Amino acid sequence: MRRIFGLLALATRTLQATTVHVDLGTAAGFAILTKDGISTVPDSVITGDVGVSPIAATAMTGFTLTASADSTYSTSAQVR
Repeated sequence: MRRIFGLLALATRTLQATTVHVDLGTAAGFAILTKDGISTVPDSVITGDVGVSPIAATAMTGFTLTASADSTYSTSAQVR
């Protein structure tokens, strides 16, 4: 009986949960970041930045996008 208890105690100690931190770099600031595209419906709201790369903003469908003066980014009432 003692050996079984010892093995169970050892197994319990080795199964401790660990937290792994993944460094997302500059991607950490985005609520959604995709390389394939994103689609939305009129009543949805996204809180945070949305990004698509390496594809163009045309891969974002369902949003009403307003381009910045220098065309480097767009805004949408659905993204806050």
